[in-house]
Amino acid sequence: MRKLSDDLIFLPLRDYSGTIQLVLKGSDKGDDDMRQNLQELTPESVVCVEGRVISREQGAINPRMATGDIEVELTSVRILNKTHKTLPFLPSNQSLANEELRLRYRCLDLRRDALQANLRNRSLAAWIIRDYLVKNDFVEVETPLLFKSTPEGAREFVVPTRNAGAFYALPQSPQQYKQLLMASGIDRYFQIAKCFRDEDLRADRQPEFTQIDLEVSFGSANDIQTLVEGLVRAVWRKLKSVELFEEKPFPRMNYKIAMSKYGSDKPDTRFGLEIQHISDLMNEDVVEAIVLRNDMKLPGADLKRLTRHDTRVLPFVKLNEGNMDSWLHRLPFSEQIQGSVDVNEINHRLDLQTGDVLILNTRPAFLSGGQTILGKVRLELATVLQSKG
Repeated sequence: MRKLSDDLIFLPLRDYSGTIQLVLKGSDKGDDDMRQNLQELTPESVVCVEGRVISREQGAINPRMATGDIEVELTSVRILNKTHKTLPFLPSNQSLANEELRLRYRCLDLRRDALQANLRNRSLAAWIIRDYLVKNDFVEVETPLLFKSTPEGAREFVVPTRNAGAFYALPQSPQQYKQLLMASGIDRYFQIAKCFRDEDLRADRQPEFTQIDLEVSFGSANDIQTLVEGLVRAVWRKLKSVELFEEKPFPRMNYKIAMSKYGSDKPDTRFGLEIQHISDLMNEDVVEAIVLRNDMKLPGADLKRLTRHDTRVLPFVKLNEGNMDSWLHRLPFSEQIQGSVDVNEINHRLDLQTGDVLILNTRPAFLSGGQTILGKVRLELATVLQSKG
């Protein structure tokens, strides 16, 4: 609140739609109670006001506000819920309070513009998803959250019942339900489903999460990919006014290429460090390598830490003028190398230069799971290199 005089008081009023300036003018004695209420107001209090919307004077227009050319001349003010004089933090502060404090006072934290926008965007995205799928002949079915325990997958959250020794489990996904629906003739099903998995917290693991769950009877992989591409396009177009790839299909990659080139079934293609293969030059099933170029300065201590995984230590070589012609035969698995292999041919294939660092791994030719050891190293390398600029 800004009190310029007893006759002129300004204060901002904020709700989900924005902020507008309130003004109390004049020294009418009938306004004494209202003036007293305004002076007792604390930040973030909840009020009900009445007034007349008027245009601001020319010199008082604020171009930085969406409502900067108008204000509300007050006729009444009621305080509905007054806050303490000292709040743990103000949602309007540019410098955020620490996360623990913000979570403790979550209702105050959720008043921040950014979080308000997140919740509204999430709501709009859910509407866009439903609209798109219903127009593509899908049926939304809400499946139960109390289910029987299943031995597959992650650990489950158990829900006790009133009967001793009997319990439910919260679903890891609606898998069994949607299979039942497919067999029942609901050939196109979807829901925005809650899932629960009792796992350790990680960047890509949460005990409770929401997923778009859908199933199509007798659909091909191409059918599903095309459908989901259209869904993602619709969300970005309507939510962010962004047209993705225009009318071209999204880039597609099969499992073998993803695992061979990036070491992951969900490859991060935002950076290089692609895995290269020299298997045809050696006896091992698969020999793969990541090349750190000379300009990627990485201390030896970081290299040793990044190449140590469980019981394995991946070999790495720092190339210099003295070992460019001999590094291959100094590897731990050098006895498995074909005698006719020309190290210069490998140098040429990988475009190796003095100062480069070569990280190698051997693995079976058959790919399984969601990540290879070198795929994990690749992601960790990117994180370390990014942190070092």
